[in-house]
Amino acid sequence: MIKIVTKRIVNNGVLSRRIIDFSLLSRKELPSEYLRTPLYGDVAVFELSPGFFKIVEQKETQTYAVSEYHKGCVVSEAEFQKILFYCKCAGSRLRKINLTLREKDKDWCGRETFLI
Repeated sequence: MIKIVTKRIVNNGVLSRRIIDFSLLSRKELPSEYLRTPLYGDVAVFELSPGFFKIVEQKETQTYAVSEYHKGCVVSEAEFQKILFYCKCAGSRLRKINLTLREKDKDWCGRETFLI
């Protein structure tokens, strides 16, 4: 689950948000399939280090870091809506990967006896 806490503000006449806090999985907590170079259009969101998170999107043949954010940073409302969109896409992708991994685990795990 991704949790982002913000405070709505007006920054130089622009509707904005200050990122107060967030809760994301770190790279260590995510499956390697999620962190590998995603397919075209795929998105990955993860905590880069305490207080910082990163959004990565695959475009054409290269992986681009869309943005890095930190606690206390101010983003416009339009940019924040993009962050939410990327987080939803990344969450959906992670859910699919986890389902695939569970199926693999279920099919593979178990006991076998070999008589030679």
